[in-house]
Amino acid sequence: GPHPVHGEGHARRPGLGGQAIAQATLMAFEQGLGTCCLGSPNIDRIRAALAMPETCRILLLQTVGYPAESPEAGGQRPRQPFEQLFHMNRKTGTVELLRRAADGDEERGLVAVTDGNVVDARCGDVEGEKALHRLLGWRTGTFSFTRTRPGGPARIHTPTRALLLEGMRQLDEMARLRAELPSLDAEASFRVPSSQLPPVVQPLTREVLRLLERFPRVGDVVDRSVHPDYQVLRTLQALVQRGILTL
Repeated sequence: GPHPVHGEGHARRPGLGGQAIAQATLMAFEQGLGTCCLGSPNIDRIRAALAMPETCRILLLQTVGYPAESPEAGGQRPRQPFEQLFHMNRKTGTVELLRRAADGDEERGLVAVTDGNVVDARCGDVEGEKALHRLLGWRTGTFSFTRTRPGGPARIHTPTRALLLEGMRQLDEMARLRAELPSLDAEASFRVPSSQLPPVVQPLTREVLRLLERFPRVGDVVDRSVHPDYQVLRTLQALVQRGILTL
């Protein structure tokens, strides 16, 4: 990139530029980015576009971004998993995620990390561990990382490694049982009066039954529950199997 010129002695040290590019390339690779050095750039147009002063000299130009490799060529190279990219490297900052939903609307997510540990997450209007579990299920989209210490309260206190392992386990279970789990668009109704319901001790089941009194649609119950989506769907499935609900 552009570098100030401080006399002829500095201009005779091109090795510094090569070292800088090498370090930038290594850092980009760590972040899952691709790089490309431009062999014969139009120096005059670049100087004009960047309004560079005469005291700056372009030693080398390098583009940085996500490779757009075609599926025919093998697809994009694998990105580092979250636990290696942020957790094991003890990053501090905010990961912002963006993807296009099936209906064309944009969906946004956020993961706050302090010293490699997830301390908060948000997916739409959902926050905390439930939001992180949803974001782990995203298979497409883009993300950016800002190296600023997250503000606001820490809503996630579970150790990150355990949190990620449990989240991936639930995703695998949901994929395996997808055909058996209730549809988000289904509506549930009680088969017995609320006064005849058996006593419920489990907090998740108690919450689901309370929500069903106001929101019969499965998707609304899932969104409003504080528990992960998979656990809510399994609870609804169990209530149907016990003859308490019908869909």
